[in-house]
Amino acid sequence: MDKEYVILEIKNKSLKLLVGYIFDNKIKVIYRKKAQLSVPLKDGDVLDVGTLSSDISNAFNSAKEDLKNRYNLKDVILVLPPFGLEVYNSNKITNTVSPTPEINNIDVKNVHFLIEKESVPNSNTLVCIIPNYFKIDNDNTLYRRAPLGMKSNTLSLNANVYTLPFKMVDDIKRAVLNANLSINKTLINTLCIASLEEYNNFKEKSYIYIDVGSKNTTLSLIGNCRVCGSTFFDLGLDNLTESIMNEFSTNLNKATELRDIFGLDESRFAYNPAIAKTIKDGNEIQFTRDNLNTIVNSFVKEWNSYLNNSIKYLMKDNLDSINLVPLVFNGNGLKLKGLKDKILINFVSNTVYFLETNVVGANPEDYASLLGAIILSKELDDNYKQILRTSNQNNNANLTRVGGN
Repeated sequence: MDKEYVILEIKNKSLKLLVGYIFDNKIKVIYRKKAQLSVPLKDGDVLDVGTLSSDISNAFNSAKEDLKNRYNLKDVILVLPPFGLEVYNSNKITNTVSPTPEINNIDVKNVHFLIEKESVPNSNTLVCIIPNYFKIDNDNTLYRRAPLGMKSNTLSLNANVYTLPFKMVDDIKRAVLNANLSINKTLINTLCIASLEEYNNFKEKSYIYIDVGSKNTTLSLIGNCRVCGSTFFDLGLDNLTESIMNEFSTNLNKATELRDIFGLDESRFAYNPAIAKTIKDGNEIQFTRDNLNTIVNSFVKEWNSYLNNSIKYLMKDNLDSINLVPLVFNGNGLKLKGLKDKILINFVSNTVYFLETNVVGANPEDYASLLGAIILSKELDDNYKQILRTSNQNNNANLTRVGGN
């Protein structure tokens, strides 16, 4: 059995905690928990660091009680949302230090640090470095894993460098540290999803991953199992709930109930009874399923328009393939009845997938990225032997941009 990984993900409205490990090449979940944030984030912007820290502390204290303190939950893998994600590519080479010469851990560490020391453009900060391949002398082979023990005078590393807005990263990290936790490494949601799909032997190596959330919809362009671009738009399930509240003059609980029970139902029945009512100017006004369908249809139409524009943005360098790129959907927004059918109708020329996992007890809508974080963390540990504790140094050097939002 591999070691247990403690994964903490922070999203706009919630935090998620998962403890798991890999055994016999399968993910095993020991514990999982989801909690709503007392003060939601706004597109990754932390409005109250202290409250976020308290929420994290409460979630971990609860987990310790549930697990009877049998596991050390202090050292966490932090998973961040992809808001403001920018992707760069870097290629570095270092001389091996062994007189043999032979590739060892210090060589891998040295070439990694050459990339880590490169400057990050704009106001972003380096979050993580994901190797694409290693190369050694007189060998055209591209090694996905560090070629430890092989004979070579040099070691080359080609890697993607992932950056996020400094303030978002700094605020969330401070909240985690103030909760008396330590951060083993920091990852990004969509990187973890790509790793999970590769681990699951997903047949598509290049696709667009679309997460339909409560407050936002995020899209990430995946190329050869690596994230190479990302964008998002502020439209999710909460917007539909708000529209129902306004149109039906009802409260949040009732609007959520109507949304979840009926969703989008375009079947036609002669019987169309009232499903909600309100009093206006002393008169009772009734609302039917047809009235609800009109609201949901309007939301889906607007959401689909934003989605199409975002796909065009990600595919701007390859518009000829826009109707052929596979699309992978996930997120709580897919729980809206009828939305999956609309997606299939709207993207008839694309191959459409809805994310699935074969891990018992961890549904993909909530825990896919945390499961992927276990896979990606193990991959990085195998390559770097626990040296990935990014220092965020900014020296004068250049990075080649791959994509961004």
